[in-house]
Amino acid sequence: FPVTIKNNFLEEKGAAHTCTLNEKIREYIQKCRKPNTSETFRFTLKKLELYKHRPITFEEVTATWLKDFDLFLADTLKINTRSIIMRNIRTVFNLALDDELIQNYPFRKFKIKHDKTDNKQIKAFPG
Repeated sequence: FPVTIKNNFLEEKGAAHTCTLNEKIREYIQKCRKPNTSETFRFTLKKLELYKHRPITFEEVTATWLKDFDLFLADTLKINTRSIIMRNIRTVFNLALDDELIQNYPFRKFKIKHDKTDNKQIKAFPG
């Protein structure tokens, strides 16, 4: 059954609102203090909206869904960029768990892959 969030207004009317992954990401973007962080979450949201042209519920995100989304991203993005997107999604899942909005946690069965990068240090002075 869908996870519902009830605020005082909706509760009084007897209606419930299903929180989506998209909404939780937008909420997180609003709270971001660092511009680069909010920009990476906007990029994540954009890719989610390209993948599914509708809001995504937390319940539909399973380990299989994450694998399929990663394959979709692999058409245009390198592994470490995909890793950033998946970590952003995991962050929002962790927040939703903390807020007791969800019970499912697909990241137990889905491991985020990444490539090790060389540490390219720039020296101010040669030698």
